[in-house]
Amino acid sequence: MNVRRELLDVAKMLLNDNKKIVERLAKEYFVDEMHALYFMEYVYKFRRFISRLIFAPHYLGVLLHATQEDERGREINRIQRYYVIGINDYSDGLFINELSTLSALVFKVITYGNITIDASTDEDFKRFFGYDKDVLEQEAVLTLEYNNNTPLSRYRVSGEVVFEIWSASERYITSLFNDQIQRYITYLIADKVMRILIDHGFNPDPNVRFRGSEVVIRLPGILSGKLATWKREDNDEAKVVKAFASIIGKYFTLKDVVTDGDKKIVISDETAMADVSFIFNRRGWGQRRGDLELWISPSGLGIDSPTSRTYDNMIHDIINNIRDMLNNSERVDEVMIGNHYIRIERGLPVNFVYEPKIRPKLLDPMLITVYRPRTFLVTPRTKVTVEHSQHGSKRISFDSTYALEITTTNISDEHLEKVNVIALRKLLKQIQQ
Repeated sequence: MNVRRELLDVAKMLLNDNKKIVERLAKEYFVDEMHALYFMEYVYKFRRFISRLIFAPHYLGVLLHATQEDERGREINRIQRYYVIGINDYSDGLFINELSTLSALVFKVITYGNITIDASTDEDFKRFFGYDKDVLEQEAVLTLEYNNNTPLSRYRVSGEVVFEIWSASERYITSLFNDQIQRYITYLIADKVMRILIDHGFNPDPNVRFRGSEVVIRLPGILSGKLATWKREDNDEAKVVKAFASIIGKYFTLKDVVTDGDKKIVISDETAMADVSFIFNRRGWGQRRGDLELWISPSGLGIDSPTSRTYDNMIHDIINNIRDMLNNSERVDEVMIGNHYIRIERGLPVNFVYEPKIRPKLLDPMLITVYRPRTFLVTPRTKVTVEHSQHGSKRISFDSTYALEITTTNISDEHLEKVNVIALRKLLKQIQQ
């Protein structure tokens, strides 16, 4: 395999006991002082614990393995660290990161003393960093490429910055709003049921609560007096369900009344079809108080039903609004990741607020909101600029309409902590000078 000379030199540095020479070489080889100090403090300092070196054309994996033993020589703790040293943008200068694992990067093994030497590929290292392809050009057009029917959607565009893209189809937009639309439709049914209960003299808790797509209406203290001492083998719960079905059925089409096992009714109107389950929350048999809850959940999705028709109308309205905003977008958004400045022109952040045309009459108005941090809808009109003091500037565009998530390579949490330690030491040293 052809391996960059700098990586072979780093391996030699790890076998060199002359710290001053290694410090000088590290400053020459690494992209900046921070990376050089990190290498010296967390890799070179513990080189006696190196158990494996993994070479690829542009990467070197360094595995440190140490154990702690008690006074009887029994192992009580095993410490493993995985570091990757790579060529910065395949051109010049070395960087170093710590990953959570490198365990699968093996296809050839030899040994050098106590160290195992493995050979691997750049593609293996990219997978552990969490991306598929490097963008090395100053200007690039991103597309959904495929390898063995698997989309290559994660591009490292600069430093640790990764652009992940996927098709912004109707299915994608629907997935963003699906749960909230179902919950909103249920909220409309709950609003109507609340008005029915109030019209018949009940005082439901005005603050409904949500359980996923379900809406819960509570009738506090309704199971009082004789009701609180009912026994489960009696048929009193079924009588309560039938009693409520008799009044709710005047305003909805009553599809079913279930009194065996789970107690529920199935109702429908021009807006939706829903299941209303009755939950008898007694505070202990024989006590004087207890609540009755009505758990309302949507049904009928996927078939020709009022629920599906309301759902489809809402999602089509949302999709059309988003398309109009995206196709006419002239906005500029800015994102900072580390020392990278990212400017998105004529994109659309996934941060939507939608007010449905159908609104509740009793319950508080509710907006449907969707937010995905650092995620944008982009089109061929969109231009993204990525700037960094070391990596330079890049211009990114797209060949189709995509959802773009701006993220970073996979690095361990401890890597960030160690960088903070190095930065503080560097700062304190500057102050002392």
